[in-house]
Amino acid sequence: MNSERTAQLQVALASYDLKELRVQKRYLQEQGTAIDCTCFCSGEKLLAQLRQGVRYDAVVLCSELTDLPAEQFVRQFYQLKERPMLLI
Repeated sequence: MNSERTAQLQVALASYDLKELRVQKRYLQEQGTAIDCTCFCSGEKLLAQLRQGVRYDAVVLCSELTDLPAEQFVRQFYQLKERPMLLI
């Protein structure tokens, strides 16, 4: 019996649009059980988690955020010492 667990890909989805987040999350999770998505409307909350060391394999910036324009989020994101892959 194989007791190995499949490692999950941790993805942070970011958008002001809750409907868009639900659609993106559903689409990614339908691709396989190895994808775990966390949704963010607030860029500040996502950046705070990244600063605290919460690990994501990728951040998908779908559109503007409720509290930050995408351009400002990207600038702050690239100031992080350790950061995941960013998909826009």
